[in-house]
Amino acid sequence: MDATGPTARYVHDPQAGFMPNPAVTVDVAGQARAAYLARAATMFPGAGQGEPALQLEIRVAAADVDGGPGRWRAVVRHEVVARGRDGAEIARWATVGEGDVVGFEAEAVTAAFARAARSAARELEQRFDASPDVARWRTSSGYGPPIAAAPPEAAPGHDAEPTARPPWSGYVDGALGFATSQTPSRNVDFGLRAGATHRFVYLQLAVDRWASAESPGDFAGPFAYLTRLSAWMVGAEAGLVHRLDSRLEVRGGVGAYWLEASAAATRSAGAYYDLRDVTVDRGGVAGSVGMGLYYVTPPQRSMNARGRIGVDARRLFGTTLTFEPLGGDITVGRWLATVAIGLEFPAVAKR
Repeated sequence: MDATGPTARYVHDPQAGFMPNPAVTVDVAGQARAAYLARAATMFPGAGQGEPALQLEIRVAAADVDGGPGRWRAVVRHEVVARGRDGAEIARWATVGEGDVVGFEAEAVTAAFARAARSAARELEQRFDASPDVARWRTSSGYGPPIAAAPPEAAPGHDAEPTARPPWSGYVDGALGFATSQTPSRNVDFGLRAGATHRFVYLQLAVDRWASAESPGDFAGPFAYLTRLSAWMVGAEAGLVHRLDSRLEVRGGVGAYWLEASAAATRSAGAYYDLRDVTVDRGGVAGSVGMGLYYVTPPQRSMNARGRIGVDARRLFGTTLTFEPLGGDITVGRWLATVAIGLEFPAVAKR
């Protein structure tokens, strides 16, 4: 078996295109030879030593990278010629293989072309015995009946699902949960997270907004009873990460935020018949400490992204604000517990 061609090597130059992977040279001819040798072992089991009954000549007609941001893929085109013992041509095929570039390392480009070569070799296996010329060769050579080809894979270009997460990844999550405060009600919390995670640390920006699900009716101060309590905060969080495996991680950290809160109350000036509705806004600096558990899916085939889902709980500090017109201090947040769902993207490798 021999593999040659005008594009025996593929040279990736990050300066010449948009794919950010570092520069690398890929021996696509060597990958093609290895891929077809592996398939030949399954197509012709038990083939003995000595003069081969069949010779395959593989010519790498093209090798390139196609796609765009979000999904890059390696594409190879092979011209395969089968020859008998006497060198006479038996049949020829043109095969095409694709392999997704999963990751932003130089090795990801090499691995993508290897997947593309194996995909093209599988195509030959599927089409080999469908050729009338091969059927005639089998009859004349006495080599034997056709060998059942392996069933096609669900997605050409994906021999095995890569599971290793890159060291650095960026992510965006939406969060939904509840917050506890001074009121007996459970306040519905909506949140948004955007950040970066590493094997050992994480850093994220966080926005949360919560409000009373119903009128709490809690005592706010002398002759004042809360009817609504809402708050939002924006800030940054950082902490440590422990990856239990390629998909599951535990993390814990601290945060600092700017907190804005609004409290509405029915207030009496001292007589029950003199009731007034009063709304007061206050702001201040708050902090938190918390932990979370996150699960990350394998990369999606349509793009270099992973789904992620997690749960986290945060204990808030510095959330007691003074609402003078209501006559007292109100704790607008004690605990935040949320479920987060989002996407994780590999960080761009340095050139």
